[in-house]
Amino acid sequence: MSWICVHAAMTSLEAHVVRSALENHGIEAEVRNDRTHLMGGIPLADAMAEVWVQRDHREDATAVIKKMQPEHADEKGRLSLSEEEAGALSEVQNTEQKCLKCGEENPANFTECWNCQAVLHKLSGV
Repeated sequence: MSWICVHAAMTSLEAHVVRSALENHGIEAEVRNDRTHLMGGIPLADAMAEVWVQRDHREDATAVIKKMQPEHADEKGRLSLSEEEAGALSEVQNTEQKCLKCGEENPANFTECWNCQAVLHKLSGV
């Protein structure tokens, strides 16, 4: 099955908010290029975080994103969080997990250690 980009975001956070909304509607989605904004020397358009879905879900994904924009867009058209989403994000951000490789603390929503890039393994009860 082929994948297609349905949203280019100015920030990684925006891309993850869109991905989460799509998944809440039963649409499998991926964020790609969510680290390229840290690199220098590349055009902004090439560094934007993108949300990708399977081609068959393009129309449904586009509809979900369009519904988000009037409700969650600021005056410049950037997506923002609802109070409920902001509370959920804050709860996730305030939970940390320790990297088994280097011992650094990482937010619970990270899949890789920010310090050594080792894969983080979620351990139950930790």
